[in-house]
Amino acid sequence: MVVVMTAGLGFWNVAPAVACSCLSMDRNTMVQRSDVVFTALVIEKRVSRQTFSSADPAVWVLEVDAVYKGSVAARQGVVSERNGASCGLELTPGSKAVVFAFREPRSSMPNWGGTLFSGLCDGSKSIVSAAEITAELGQARPPEPGVSGVDIGPFRGRRPWMSVAAGMAAVVVVAAGARALRRRSSGPVS
Repeated sequence: MVVVMTAGLGFWNVAPAVACSCLSMDRNTMVQRSDVVFTALVIEKRVSRQTFSSADPAVWVLEVDAVYKGSVAARQGVVSERNGASCGLELTPGSKAVVFAFREPRSSMPNWGGTLFSGLCDGSKSIVSAAEITAELGQARPPEPGVSGVDIGPFRGRRPWMSVAAGMAAVVVVAAGARALRRRSSGPVS
């Protein structure tokens, strides 16, 4: 009975299966769709301690070296889904990247102010050097001084109530199980 109760609890925090599938776009389309385009050194990926799915937000902290479109800070945060399975950025800290980003969040991404948003399907990716994209993107300019959007902010998960509901359900199931066992062990009175 305990095994059945425990197995049932796993049901409450199951996230839906997600896979990323991107349409192919040429670089010009990516630039036109984006609010900002820049190259940067990937410093780190910041994530919340609470995880509900691979689509939860992560903040990539980037040290910007060249801006091709829009305006970004020298140290810029970019919010993405936490995992590539949910179309989140797949960058490596210490590597160079080209970023195609937006000022408005997609779907359920939180907006922490000053933050940009990008994902795997937007064209952002690791690169060996800026030289491989400079010919296509044109003349670069330096970023604005300062820091913007690098704090992950308070977690606003999609289903924090699920943990509370699962805990309450566990209490009810355990109490019902204990009551049933007590009745069975006392047996019928003659």
